[in-house]
Amino acid sequence: MLLTVDEVARETRLPVYTVYVYARRGVIPGVVHIGRRVRVDSDVLRAWLAAGGTLGEADGGREPAQTTGRGCR
Repeated sequence: MLLTVDEVARETRLPVYTVYVYARRGVIPGVVHIGRRVRVDSDVLRAWLAAGGTLGEADGGREPAQTTGRGCR
């Protein structure tokens, strides 16, 4: 099943903006782009998290700074 960014944010307890950034940087596995929409394969994400995958590894454990504007492009 494919999860929306909002669903991934709820499951990982990350801000939606951070999920978009991590998806773009390749930190979150199982990302699928459908047009301009971002989806994440739930099985891949859950298996990765269960195996000890961490979502903060791309930035040394820090969340990206929120910027003004429309978010990720």
